[in-house]
Amino acid sequence: MLACFLADNGEIPVRVSIFSGVTKADRLFSVKEFGNQSLVSVIDRIIDYSDSINMTKSIEHFDKGYREDVPLFNQECFNEALKNAFIHNNWLRRVSPMVTFYNDRVEIISFSKLAPRQTIEGFYKGNSIPVNEDLSSIFLATHLSERTGKGMPLLVSTYGKNIFELSDESIKVTIPYNWQHKFEELVDNQVDKLVDKLSKTEKIVFDAIKDNPHLSQPELAIRCNVGKTTIQNVIIKLKELNLIERVGSNKTGYWEIKE
Repeated sequence: MLACFLADNGEIPVRVSIFSGVTKADRLFSVKEFGNQSLVSVIDRIIDYSDSINMTKSIEHFDKGYREDVPLFNQECFNEALKNAFIHNNWLRRVSPMVTFYNDRVEIISFSKLAPRQTIEGFYKGNSIPVNEDLSSIFLATHLSERTGKGMPLLVSTYGKNIFELSDESIKVTIPYNWQHKFEELVDNQVDKLVDKLSKTEKIVFDAIKDNPHLSQPELAIRCNVGKTTIQNVIIKLKELNLIERVGSNKTGYWEIKE
């Protein structure tokens, strides 16, 4: 199962949902699937995606004479909660962690209870016992986790223990926003932020597609002077970031730029 999860073409679907409201009864604004790749890549892609959503708002403090730039949510806390969700998820159930953005908070749910030898006190202090020891070791080797125990104390010191909801079926972390805003407005400059985070090669491919949406993947490889595998990987990433979409067949279709 570890080989399946960590393979470049892993078939573990992980979805990130955005609701334009504060409950799942409100309109579903967007659903992104980060699958068909290793869990290590999935985490990186979700963090990149969340960073594109995490806009900054300038708040004027007229009484104190300064302006403060406040992000929508604490990105470091989100990153730690996301990594913990993957490490502590019970993958034997074939269910992936769930990430859901609302207009006032983001929820991250891992589907597992605490490890058998894990105490509640140790959990909050960061003395955690991973549900998946082998997966935790791999995350440590790839520097996705540091095993310093800083994640939980950071979350608790920033938001308190009330952001955690523990049960025999799942662990939910709720990170409140620093300010409330409609998601229709939050994503206005999402494309620009995503493009800024692309690598040099990814930007070259993206610009080539914008310049000529009818280029096929072999033609893109020639124009961008890269290999076919590189083009395939870049196309996968651009699709996952919702920057492009294929319209029609591979031979006669074209690329639609999502701007």
